[in-house]
Formats: sequence, C-alpha cells, structure tokens
Amino acid sequence: MKKLFVLLLAVAMIAGCCTAALAEEELRGPIEIRFIYHSLIDTMESKGEDYQHNRITDAHRQNSGIDFVITPALVSGEEETARRAMILASGDVPDIMVLSVEEYMQFATQGLLTEVSGYLDSMPNYMALVPEAARDALRIDGELFAIPGSHEEVEMKGGGGIIVRYDLYKELGLEKEPQTADEYYEMWKLVKEKYPDMYPFADNNFDAFKAAFGVLSNTAFDEEGKLVFTWATEDFREYLTYMHKLYAEGLMDPEYLNYNTATMQERWVSGAAFSGCRGWADPCVTINGVFDSVPGSELKYLPQLTKDAETPTELTEIFPTQRILAIPVGAENIDLAIEFIDYMATPEAKMIQDYGIEGIDYTLNEDGTVNQTLDEQNEVGWKIAYEFIPTPESFQIRLYLKGFDWAFYGLLDAREASNTTVVVDYTTFLPAYDEYLELSQTLGLKAYADEMADKFIIGERSLDEFDDYIAELEQRGLAELTDVLNEWYNMYN
Repeated sequence: MKKLFVLLLAVAMIAGCCTAALAEEELRGPIEIRFIYHSLIDTMESKGEDYQHNRITDAHRQNSGIDFVITPALVSGEEETARRAMILASGDVPDIMVLSVEEYMQFATQGLLTEVSGYLDSMPNYMALVPEAARDALRIDGELFAIPGSHEEVEMKGGGGIIVRYDLYKELGLEKEPQTADEYYEMWKLVKEKYPDMYPFADNNFDAFKAAFGVLSNTAFDEEGKLVFTWATEDFREYLTYMHKLYAEGLMDPEYLNYNTATMQERWVSGAAFSGCRGWADPCVTINGVFDSVPGSELKYLPQLTKDAETPTELTEIFPTQRILAIPVGAENIDLAIEFIDYMATPEAKMIQDYGIEGIDYTLNEDGTVNQTLDEQNEVGWKIAYEFIPTPESFQIRLYLKGFDWAFYGLLDAREASNTTVVVDYTTFLPAYDEYLELSQTLGLKAYADEMADKFIIGERSLDEFDDYIAELEQRGLAELTDVLNEWYNMYN
C-alpha cells in the first residue's frame, strides 16, 4: 500500500511538472521590466518568497498569458537614475521602465521614449481606471511618452502638518487650538515653561512654515506676473525671521541640522518631542514607537499653520501621476508590454494587488465582500513591490485595513480647519528644459540659498545681511536664471 502511495505521488508530481512546463511554454514573451525598489522586497527572503516567481507574480503571468522578467530598481535613487540613463543610451533596453517625473521629462525630450498615444485605444481597462489628468500632466507638446498611474493620495497636497503630543497639549489649558504663526509661537513658549525637558518643536522639516510664509514652492508670480524664485523674496526674509526667533529662544531642537530618521525617532520615543512637521504616514510608521514607549501618549494634527489670520497658507499641488511606465525606444515587445499594462488595470489584477490570492491571503464572504485580517494583509505586504497601476481606491484599501486612516484624515481635517490655498511649483510641473537644467546646475543658486537659510536660522549670519544675501544671488546669476525660468514657463504656458 505504501509503495502504491509513493508511486501515485510520483506520478502526480511528474504530471504537475509537465503541466507547469506546458503552461510556461504557452506564455508569450517574456517581456523585460525594470521596475521600482520597495523596502518590503528585503523581507521576502525571510518569508520564503522568491522575488521573480511567487504566488503574486505567477498569478499575473497565468492570468495575462504573458511571461515577464522583472528587475527591481537600485536602492539609491541617484544610482538608479544613472543606471537608467546608461541603459537607455546603450540601446539594449527593457520593454517597460519605471521613471520618476524628472527622468521622464528629460528622457522624453531627448527622444529616448516611445510615443504611446496610438496605443491607448487598445487599453480599455487602463483607460477606464486612470483619469485623463494623469496623462495630461505628462504630455509634451501634445505627445505622450508613457503610461501613467494616478496618484494614490489625490486629496493630499504638499506641505505636511504640525503634529503634537496631544495628551500633553490638553494639559496646556489653551482656550483654542493655534493657527497663526504668533499663536503657535505662544503655544511653544508655554510648552517650554511647562515641560522644560522637552523640545517644543523637534524636527528638521520646515514645510509647514514655508507653506505659511508662501515659500514652499520654488516659484511664485510677482506683481507684474513674472515668475520669481521664492528664496529670493521678502516672503523668504519673513520666513527666516520667524524660524530664527524659534531657534534663538530655544523653542526648536538646536541639533536639527544633524537630524536623520533615527534621531527624529529617538526624540519621539524618548518623550523629548512635543511637536514636529510630518506628513500623514510618519505617525503611523516612523514615530509610532511613541505609543508603546510613552504610556498614554496621543498624536494629533493641529490646524494648518498660517502666517496671520488673513494670509492663506500655500500648499503645493501634487503631481497627478504617481507611477510612470515608459517604453524605451528600441524595445522589442511593445505590443506585449501594452497588453500587459492593460491587464494590470483589470479588476482581476487589482484584486491580486490589493488583497493577494483568494483562499491563501483572503476569503470572500457570501455577499462578495473581502474578509482579510491585518496579519494576512501584512504577510503578503511585499505585493506592493509589483503594483503597476496605483489608484486612490487601492490606497484606501490599505489605509483602512492597516488602521492608518486616523492620520491621513487627521491631516486633511487640520487643513480644513485652516485658511489654505494650493499653488503650483512650475519647476516640477513643466516638461524638461535643458537650458534651465544646465544653468541651474552650473550656478547652484538653490543649494547656496539652502546653505544660507540654515546660517540665518541658527544665527551664524545676521538677518540684517539679508539684502547682502540677495545681492550675492544677483552676482551669482539670479537674473539670468530667472529669465530662463520665464522663457521655460512661456514656452509651455
């Protein structure tokens, strides 16, 4: 009986191998894909998962009928950009390559990417899933050189928010939550008095302050309708004056220049941080250790900081495209690449990306709703490394399942309670312009402005010398760079 069982098992294994081999032969391709790097890739080996062949990638192969070889990007963004440029220049290119916005603008204008508008009619699933705004943002003179996914956090704008230890904030006895710069200043002074061992503001991210003073965007229009650089304006002087006051009076961490992620985490986990400027994800995954290390701790976003009661804070528009799937010129399997991208936008593929494999990672209730625990979602969390078409809907699924919605909507609510507007940073949104890029790099004015900003904040340079700072920018070529900026803007406006 035992021999019969072993024989049957062997036959079954051989049959399975033959079926797998047959299925592999029936797949078309392979297409070559240079994709993203995600830190969860590093957890796969410990879970016994192979990056190239696992239940997620194999399900996509079988369902699409297309085989693929996928290569993750390098961990270092700078090194990956250099590698992508070398690959495109070599002519030995993959069929699909993920690019950043800056890379896309540069490579498209250099003629290295395939124009894809003519393929959109053959992509019904993709066209139904991704809004036109995501494609319009990438059009250069009406032409489209990539298949984009929409930005997951479509409601969120750039600028961060002031998050506080709300359990301690409630002990301050303030009649109303602060909003203006002066009200925040008074709150931080009270924190210093009541909690002398804490840093009232412990961060090196000043985006909320920059937004309040109108200098978060690199560009702004002057009274004549000409674009100028915000780091060469009177608004910038006001911003620096306020930040220096916080620094000089001990209301912010004097070590902010030496901050890294570990330093910031230590400040919160040790109970030394009262507040900071953080995006919605940080209280969920970066400084969330405070909940365990400091019993009774609460985190909450206060209303968006504004310069005064009348002036709206200028949040920055988020680029509507999150993932840019380009097909390099010289790709051998363009039609298969287009078909595969369209498959990744099907409801079937999105279910795999959102939840995993039915019966393994989740089950369906009788009414068709998904039943998945947080542990089950986290166990297959590495599937995010294969998400081709990001959407707000997929983001919301992860947001609620992981219990991160309190932070995301907490930041949105804080903005709703404030006087805000949204502006566009044209150095981010405009197609690449080689003359601007080359001149900007040659002059190095933004780097110099950042260096001087820190000197002004910590008092190494007196704010009485701000006019001298502007004169130094002029001597270094500010007028020339501003002219090229406006030439660039007028070219595409």
